Amino acid sequence: MKNFSLIGRGIDVKKALEQISSNNFLWNQNTIRKDMPGSGHGDVDDIWIRFNEIIEGREREAFDDLECIDYPAHSILSNTTSLMERLELELGASKIGRVFISRISPGKGIKAHCDEGKNPEFYTRFHICLQSSNGCTFRCGDETVEMVAGECWRVDNKVEHEVFNGGSVDRIHLICDMRVKA
Repeated sequence: MKNFSLIGRGIDVKKALEQISSNNFLWNQNTIRKDMPGSGHGDVDDIWIRFNEIIEGREREAFDDLECIDYPAHSILSNTTSLMERLELELGASKIGRVFISRISPGKGIKAHCDEGKNPEFYTRFHICLQSSNGCTFRCGDETVEMVAGECWRVDNKVEHEVFNGGSVDRIHLICDMRVKA
């Protein structure tokens, strides 16, 4: 596969999921990905752990900024941030960009799109599947995978991709952008 690479499996995600479900108020505190005109993420719920600093009136500019800041969920979701930190160490990442949790309900999805700008050129995107079920598909280019809870995948988000949750439970992923050696 050229657009996906399985990095690891068997990651213990139970404590992270428990902590996320105990902090439901964190979902959609920042909705710019959902609300941005032309975004394919209208059906997605997010929790931002690290993201670009969003300045009112300059939202579009923020998406091309390589610098990210910690959001309140960074300290609240310690079990999730420990997954991010473990990945950072294992990959030898020199910089961490955006880190967020994405949730897609059954029957919903992310419309086909390519991530553009400086971020996907600079960072490599990784997905740690926290929860999913059979029928939840992730297409990137001409390849499609069904990610399983506890797996970590590298995804080439510069290539057209889309997700459809045809499964029976929410699809929840921890998405991490990291600067790693090629």
